Amino acid sequence: MNGENPLRVWREYRCMTTATLAATVGVTPSAISQVETGKRGLSVDLLKKLSQTFQVDMDDLVD
Repeated sequence: MNGENPLRVWREYRCMTTATLAATVGVTPSAISQVETGKRGLSVDLLKKLSQTFQVDMDDLVD
């Protein structure tokens, strides 16, 4: 992933905006942006929702 945030990589791969992803998992677009830039960590609950949304293992979404 060349040092990129895995969440951003999967989001862009699935052609989703931060707003669309945020609405899907029940958080604000700002929260998604903060996770992608490293300013905020992922809770287990959010990580689980994201992995279900992208249909990937939770390990695929963390560095």
